[in-house]
Amino acid sequence: MSHTLNFKNNKRLIGPILFITVSIAFLYVVISNSPKVLILHSYSDDYVWTALIDDGLKNGFKKRQYLRNKIYYMNSKHRYDKNTELFADQVIAQYDPDLILAVDDNAQHFLAKKHLDTGVNIVFAGVNGEVDRYNYIGKKNVTGIFERKSILGISFVLNALNEYNHTEDKKNITLLLDSSNSSKQDKNHLTQRDWGDFNFNIRQVETFAQWQQFIHSLARNKVDYLLVSGYRKLQTANDPNQYVDYKTVVEWTQAHSSVPIIALNIFSAQDGFALAVGSSPFEQANVSLEIIDKILIKKMTPKDIAFVTPHLYSIGINKTALKKAKYKLPVFIESFAEGTDNVYE
Repeated sequence: MSHTLNFKNNKRLIGPILFITVSIAFLYVVISNSPKVLILHSYSDDYVWTALIDDGLKNGFKKRQYLRNKIYYMNSKHRYDKNTELFADQVIAQYDPDLILAVDDNAQHFLAKKHLDTGVNIVFAGVNGEVDRYNYIGKKNVTGIFERKSILGISFVLNALNEYNHTEDKKNITLLLDSSNSSKQDKNHLTQRDWGDFNFNIRQVETFAQWQQFIHSLARNKVDYLLVSGYRKLQTANDPNQYVDYKTVVEWTQAHSSVPIIALNIFSAQDGFALAVGSSPFEQANVSLEIIDKILIKKMTPKDIAFVTPHLYSIGINKTALKKAKYKLPVFIESFAEGTDNVYE
């Protein structure tokens, strides 16, 4: 009797077990055949810009279970050498991706040098300048989204500050930057833009001493607002190959500027500048994912997808620096920064 019951019970279990086994096998086949995306970051995840793009990508991939992904950080912010390329080569060879999402310029430099003509699809993001230097123009396997300083965002903040502080007559703005390649690209881009009612000027320097000299001359030069872009490549007084620590630059500039400062990279708020307006890292992530879908799911050829110019911006604040600032910030700007998790101490 018991043998009969056991047989019947076992028979009842065969169906569910078979269903589960087939489902697992089917899921394995689907996953193992789903397209693979390698996210190749130029820098490391302790860099705010990189971390925020990662947040956007991770949220996006949660909704895209049909895509496999792997993140690799080249960690080349301060050092790029043969080992940087060797390790990235090894990751690409081992993962064998269907598409590489290359973020920021060093990743583009690496791909242009070694992987541009291998046939792998490439989506670029976070590129400050033009992509002709990477030989991307006309390539059938390349498309992406640029990174651009937002004139709309900067003008919005400037007008908000003027209105809130009753200083509507303050229209003279100067961009101060170092002589790095990234700064040169910012200079070229921002010089060509329409600044509306604002009088826009640029001062580019090589040394920290020159930087300090200009900060001391702000009142004499009738500067109302100071925009700051590159400040990590300011040469020391004794050695042109040595740069002043960026924290020293930020602290000194915040302490000695006689006018409000707006930094033009969102990570600058974490560095210590009171107020920053920069490209939206979430737009970089979301647009990149939309492009990836077009290529891997809709089977579009990358060259048939137009390069994207970004339209959104983010605002960041540093509360510690803001307490010492010589101006008041509208509450809605602080709320904007808090809503996008761009508030630092």
